[in-house]
Amino acid sequence: MIARLIPIATLLLFCGWSSGQVKKLAESDFTPPQECGACHKEIYNQWSQSMHSQSFTDPVYRTVIDQMMKETGGAQKAFCLSCHAPIASVTGKLLESKSLDWNSFSAIEAQGVICDFCHTISGNENLGKNISVGAYVYPRRGTTAVKYGRHADADNSNHQVEVSRFLTSAEFCAVCHKFKHPVAGVEIQNTYEEWLKGPYSKQQVRCQDCHMPAYSGITALGGKQRDEIHAHAFLGGHSEMIQRAATLTVWGVAEKKEDRPKLTVTANVTNSGAGHTIPTGIPGIREIALQVEVLGPQGELLDQKKFRFGQRLLKQDGSSALPWEAFKSSEDTGIRPRQSKQSRYDILLPSQVRGNVKIRAKLFMVLISAAMSRRLSIPAPEPLLMTSAEVDVSVASD
Repeated sequence: MIARLIPIATLLLFCGWSSGQVKKLAESDFTPPQECGACHKEIYNQWSQSMHSQSFTDPVYRTVIDQMMKETGGAQKAFCLSCHAPIASVTGKLLESKSLDWNSFSAIEAQGVICDFCHTISGNENLGKNISVGAYVYPRRGTTAVKYGRHADADNSNHQVEVSRFLTSAEFCAVCHKFKHPVAGVEIQNTYEEWLKGPYSKQQVRCQDCHMPAYSGITALGGKQRDEIHAHAFLGGHSEMIQRAATLTVWGVAEKKEDRPKLTVTANVTNSGAGHTIPTGIPGIREIALQVEVLGPQGELLDQKKFRFGQRLLKQDGSSALPWEAFKSSEDTGIRPRQSKQSRYDILLPSQVRGNVKIRAKLFMVLISAAMSRRLSIPAPEPLLMTSAEVDVSVASD
């Protein structure tokens, strides 16, 4: 457990209202999502089903935070709550005490990443690339009156509208999807950097192109029909998107060794559809698991192996760490965009096996690793199937 406290200057930067930089905002400066939904009905319905709307109420997340509060005595309260309760962050409420009472948050604070939080970021708040949380700390310049969007001809009598290049950029996502530990400096998450160094950024394929796919429609009641508006469901690792992230192939070579059939099994996993490393997110919590089975001629299980891809956060002694106690990270075995990793091993089959054996491989998204489930004393969720492959291999009779 980290005993040192986060420097107050760092905490002030978390909330973006340090002296001389920005004006502290109040909760009343932000519009509740339900009011946005009165006009932007379809987009509001999409958002209300998203993980962004559940960022504060998700029970697993709350279990993580309760554990953090217990272990740190509240010293790192703002560390994990800044992105999950952004309104409480920008108003300074997160700094008011080290204790945490879930019931003390207002309705708008408890709604997580709300419409008005994102659509009032101007993009002029860049205070440095290495500042947690994200390259762009939480705004503002003292106003939330302007609602930023992407349509230059938008006209709304209810509020001011301005076009924002920043809102439509991948850098916008780095507000939360790129951060380091505020004391140890170890990188906790950098999905943005994974994208930036990969092939998709060079082709100008943004985070929004995949996670906010475009469709034709209207953004507001009575608004113009548009060829391109973007969905606000923010699909990701919890959704069917994982079934498009990777491709899997498997093959085997059988030969005779020491009077027994030897089978060399190879499984190849390619990150064929994700613009970032798979898995991405917080190391040690999310994993990719490859399960390989070898079945005999009658369907009997002859052998099975599991391989895991990802990264772990580590304490000083090298043992697994939760985010707030991390001092370093393990080697990253995740798979970068459009790259592949092979898992290969040999097995000696029973001497009586003849005919065809089947190699069956399945790739799973593990939202919470078994190690983290044990640390948090919560049930491990069922892995989500990403893709599968199988092949028959002939085992000679002589």
